[in-house]
Amino acid sequence: MFNYIKGQITDIQENYLVIETGGGVGYELNCSHHTLTALKISNEHNKIFVHYSQSEAGVFLYGFHSKEEKAMFLRLISISGIGPKAAITVLSGVAPNELAMIILRSDIEGLVKIKGVGKKTAERIILELKDKVHAEFKSAPLILDNIANTLPSDANKDAVLALMSMGYSKNEATEAVGRVNCAGKALDQIIIEALKQ
Repeated sequence: MFNYIKGQITDIQENYLVIETGGGVGYELNCSHHTLTALKISNEHNKIFVHYSQSEAGVFLYGFHSKEEKAMFLRLISISGIGPKAAITVLSGVAPNELAMIILRSDIEGLVKIKGVGKKTAERIILELKDKVHAEFKSAPLILDNIANTLPSDANKDAVLALMSMGYSKNEATEAVGRVNCAGKALDQIIIEALKQ
């Protein structure tokens, strides 16, 4: 129904913002912490991606600073038992790229660390989204800077995982990273050199 709303942000609260369009209408958008901190009240026009939701509780609009965050939100609400409010809670606890890497690593502990996410919910998220996330990353490889910022410290293992998310098989990724002298190198350097192998 709605793809985005463009207008001036007139109010920002703990869980939502108000964006006023040219017609003088102020729309209340429920947003994640990441979206709310990325925006500010100003006279400038902002483009906020939105999702319309209607339930017994009422009609709600959810706002997103980026297409990536909206896409992850839609993946989350596709899971049985996870509604829009729960999805916003998850996205408030972790950035979309980081959440994607947590899912690809099957990192249940990483998900449980997010406020409001229990073990069963974490397991369901990983079970239902891992293949979808992997397929999307395979068709649209991650930006190396984002990978470097979102993966943990075990550089060799994480470089292999990053290459796999770009479409390499496990054996291909392992061999490529194995040919790189990883000692003392940052993760993004390892990935760049592995891609040259």
